[in-house]
Amino acid sequence: HNLSDKSLISFFNGFSIIQIIGMASVPFFCKFLHKWGTTVFMLALTMIGQVWIGLAGSNVTSALIGWCIACIGAGSACTMFFAMVGDTVDFGEWKSGIRANGLLTAMGASFCIQMGAGIGSFIAAKIMAAFGFSAAKAAQSTGTMNAISFTFIWVPVIIYAVSLILMVIYRKWEHHEPIVAEDLAERRAQLQSKNAN
Repeated sequence: HNLSDKSLISFFNGFSIIQIIGMASVPFFCKFLHKWGTTVFMLALTMIGQVWIGLAGSNVTSALIGWCIACIGAGSACTMFFAMVGDTVDFGEWKSGIRANGLLTAMGASFCIQMGAGIGSFIAAKIMAAFGFSAAKAAQSTGTMNAISFTFIWVPVIIYAVSLILMVIYRKWEHHEPIVAEDLAERRAQLQSKNAN
């Protein structure tokens, strides 16, 4: 609507494949920034891309550059959350003695993604409905056009900013991982020794 060409939806979505570049770069970044730092960097990159789109105005090329930057960051950040599920499994075993691989993986990889998609769609729908958006209308009001921009550009920036803050808090848990891994290895060695006897 804001760029006056609905065919741009599929055009921009076609460029989402660029996320693979970000995903492939994750091991390199983790080597220097660790998991929390890589995630924070990629979330910040996504926010930069989103803001770039917002500042691009009616310039399709500039908006596409911002879209690609946001896609690279978002794809990488999402990859990092999957990497952290394993850490959660280890921490759970260390804390409670129960290794709940299946439950925690299902919660993180399935339930949370589905819930997030549902909440995201709900927020977008409510904002646009509040400003009178209707897909049946050929021309949208100025308020509706602003609501579309806010929903597409600025709501994700807010959500990424909240995620970034949470990742800064996660940092202390990542520093604790070597202790968890060492304790678990010691427990398993003791268990093996006990079973062998």
